[in-house]
Amino acid sequence: MTEQTNHWPDDTRMVLTLSLMFEAGAQVWPDSVYLGPLGPIEPGYRDIPGETFFEYGWVEAIPRLLDLFDRHDVKMTCFPVARAAQRNPHLIKDMVARGHEVAAHGLTWVPQCYMEEAEEREFIRQSVEIMTEISGSQPLGWNCWGLRGTERTLDLLQEHGLKYHIDEVNRDEPFVRVLSNGEPFAVVPYTLHNNDLLCFEALSYTPQMYLQQLKDEFDWLYQESATRRRMMPLACHDRTLGRPGRVKVMNEFFEYVLSHPGVKFMRRDAIADVVLDEWRADSTR
Repeated sequence: MTEQTNHWPDDTRMVLTLSLMFEAGAQVWPDSVYLGPLGPIEPGYRDIPGETFFEYGWVEAIPRLLDLFDRHDVKMTCFPVARAAQRNPHLIKDMVARGHEVAAHGLTWVPQCYMEEAEEREFIRQSVEIMTEISGSQPLGWNCWGLRGTERTLDLLQEHGLKYHIDEVNRDEPFVRVLSNGEPFAVVPYTLHNNDLLCFEALSYTPQMYLQQLKDEFDWLYQESATRRRMMPLACHDRTLGRPGRVKVMNEFFEYVLSHPGVKFMRRDAIADVVLDEWRADSTR
């Protein structure tokens, strides 16, 4: 087997990309489908443990994760719900100052798939406007609540200046979808199986189980990356991965993958540029 390691720019053999979902602070009813850790509470009563569970995300978890990323020079893409960003704009500004990408995760924490066209268009418009104001630049990437958009979502995103979304889990590499207007729109796939929220909160993984799964996934993709483009997405949520024991194993994972030649973490906007540039170059030949 002949090794070909030029599927990414420069000397990069394999890419990892990390998404930080910033939702803490957007779970406030009626602006969300509330997903508290202890289940629903009767209307009229305040869910204090639920509130403080999410508060941990912006008070402790995000600052801890940002310091971990700095330690390894890992640049990530944050997907904030606009309402969460409005409640803690200093965290968004800190991310930008550290070199991270700030994308968009909707105006409020609600399903987009049930929206009529006018409602969805306004939902996207307001989200983009708020995130642009807070971060200082137009968001380029989008993540729907639960990954579930509508048949027109990509067209509406492009209409509002975005160039990629992450709401597909069908490939281990980025690709392009051609929209109804003939223009390209990048897909930088997400992950459900290497997802801290599902692994820790739904499947009750221990930190060591999670670490081993990530290493196994990386090892196989790194092998494949000798002959084809490979990308490993990681999904983390503010209140979930930022716990001390989980940050400890992520530190071990970063050390492990970055010890391999040609491995690089990339922001999702940069990954989208790779496939969009290739598509445009091919279309002019």
